[in-house]
Amino acid sequence: MKQKLPAVTCIYTTEAEKSLSELVEESFRLYLIRTCMSAPQREGEECVL
Repeated sequence: MKQKLPAVTCIYTTEAEKSLSELVEESFRLYLIRTCMSAPQREGEECVL
């Protein structure tokens, strides 16, 4: 079943606290956590990141 995912707009400035690569890494990590937690788990399986 397809899910509708929100569109995200990112505006990055050179005065940011984190580098662009750090922001991308953090965003991807959060995406993986949300995806893993929302996926149905089979008996005996767990989501480990």
